[in-house]
Amino acid sequence: MIIFEREFGNSEVFRGSVKNQVYDVNLHIHQFCEIIYVFSGALDLCVDGEHYKLSEGEISVITPFQMHEIHSIGKARFWMCVFSANCVPDHNLEIDFFRAGETPLFSASELLRSQINALIKKLKHPIKITEGVVPRAIKSVLYSAFCEFCETVEKEGKKKKRDVLSAIFLYVNEHYLERITLISVGKALGYNPKYLSQCLSSIPDMSFTILLNSLRIDRAKNLLLGTNYTVEKIAFECGFENEQSFYRTFSRIVGATPGKYRSSLR
Repeated sequence: MIIFEREFGNSEVFRGSVKNQVYDVNLHIHQFCEIIYVFSGALDLCVDGEHYKLSEGEISVITPFQMHEIHSIGKARFWMCVFSANCVPDHNLEIDFFRAGETPLFSASELLRSQINALIKKLKHPIKITEGVVPRAIKSVLYSAFCEFCETVEKEGKKKKRDVLSAIFLYVNEHYLERITLISVGKALGYNPKYLSQCLSSIPDMSFTILLNSLRIDRAKNLLLGTNYTVEKIAFECGFENEQSFYRTFSRIVGATPGKYRSSLR
């Protein structure tokens, strides 16, 4: 799993909230783990090009660098939490951060359902914890969910391509703030850039540019909300060559300018 050592050190990052609404989030990718539990209604979940219906009592586990989008089927009530992998460090070696051919959802046990319900009653929502320590009550639920996920998921083949993809994701995650290209990544990893491009294109809607820009914009969103840096400084901090390129990329991915994004969430 990916740990945010460059951005967050060894601290724990968590965002969680209960949503009861018609919900739509378009295709995106990030470095965080994500868990969604449905109390009522249903969600249409698309992960790496595969669609799943997430129904009452079911949980989805989305690991870092999986392309995904979420749309409620009518109105749905669900708990969504996004967190850095070091919140559950014991599972870092048990689950590959990139998985191929595996279902991202499972039915929660009665014990896990009761754990989640008790947590929701106890804590105020939304919860946002950065550069700190996630409460044990939350960690307990995350561990339980990952344990049940490990018991139900089935490992499949495609190991070689998965290993190459893992190498790409790990390298880009460590160097995305630098001026890197697919050619430079291929040279560093010892692969032909065309082969790397083919591996990336095996994931629906994925490309090197999408991966690189998604990571940069994800960091930019954190800086916009967590600092008073100017937009120009954030653009250069996130690896963009100029402010105009940053504006275009941010607006295309987020659907709002950096300034409007900052003011609306603050």
